[in-house]
Amino acid sequence: MTQATLEALTVTVDTLEAARRLGLSAGTLRNWRVTGTGPLHIRVGGRVRYRLADLAAYLDGQTRQSTSDPGSHA
Repeated sequence: MTQATLEALTVTVDTLEAARRLGLSAGTLRNWRVTGTGPLHIRVGGRVRYRLADLAAYLDGQTRQSTSDPGSHA
């Protein structure tokens, strides 16, 4: 396992940083947590955290070939 892979699996960011990395508002991420959509998150000591690997996986799942491609979530 490479150092970069290990970091992606273990390094976490808070909601504000995750939102910044995804180009979203923190409120959007909060809403998505309530509805069960968006990237996976974890709770550490009662605080919401996002693993870098989970943010990357979420983005990978949003990849589409064209604007008419419903993707795997259709």
